[in-house]
Amino acid sequence: MKEIHLTDFSPTKIADAAAWIERQCYHCGLSDTDSYEVRTCVVEAINNSIEHAYGGGAGSINVATWCSKGYLNIEVLDFGSAPGRDFYQQDEPAAPDAERGRGWLIIGAWMNKAKFMRIGEKNVVRLAKRIPI
Repeated sequence: MKEIHLTDFSPTKIADAAAWIERQCYHCGLSDTDSYEVRTCVVEAINNSIEHAYGGGAGSINVATWCSKGYLNIEVLDFGSAPGRDFYQQDEPAAPDAERGRGWLIIGAWMNKAKFMRIGEKNVVRLAKRIPI
């Protein structure tokens, strides 16, 4: 398992985290397209933590990756406030011209597995992308 820890949510640090995720994708053998999708989804999960768990303020986010049983697994964990009950349970897509509200739908479409859990005082997003044979 490889991990990064974010406490600085500046655009530069988010870009560094995205580059780190992309390296993990290549290490596990994902294609350029799959790597792009994973990177986009992980950055979305990080941004959701920043906005919804920490309200744009200070906090910490841990991102872990590991390859196992044909999947690249990713966990994005924060210790902020719990988002609203329906935040990760959207059934209806956002309007095509909406500026917000499509992130979790994209995550669900691009990842093979995607789950949000509140475990104790932690918000945990677990994602998995199938590694091609």
